[in-house]
Amino acid sequence: MPGLKRDARQVRLWCYSIVLGASLIGAPALAQDLNYRSPTAVPVSWQRYAQLVQYRIGDWMRADDDITHRFHVYLENRIINEPGPPQTLIVKIWVSQTGKVSRAEFHPLADAQANTDLRTILERGVVGEAPPSDMLQPMHLKIALKWK
Repeated sequence: MPGLKRDARQVRLWCYSIVLGASLIGAPALAQDLNYRSPTAVPVSWQRYAQLVQYRIGDWMRADDDITHRFHVYLENRIINEPGPPQTLIVKIWVSQTGKVSRAEFHPLADAQANTDLRTILERGVVGEAPPSDMLQPMHLKIALKWK
């Protein structure tokens, strides 16, 4: 990709930490699904699976590829041009019985390409195992993207 360096050392510098809340966010205003449950009311198996998804999203955000790199550049520019607290997103994630993310939704970012890149990063993800058979979806995850 023109203009984007592929130096592995720089890619590592552009790693962002992802802070995910519990498997389901506790604010009732965010509960648009009729089957929504608060994080304190979900089974331990759901919480463990959400932690696994949290770990995987962190891996996906550190991938060394053009899409992830371009998304990191967007975040870096946002941090430089708009100082303040890290951007926080509520991401809804659906995972199929094969363990692959089948869908991701989030409030749009200010940049259309960044939206496309984030959606691609999330939806190409493979968690590695199926969610618990009784787990309600989507998972509502709070993601804070910040410079690390």
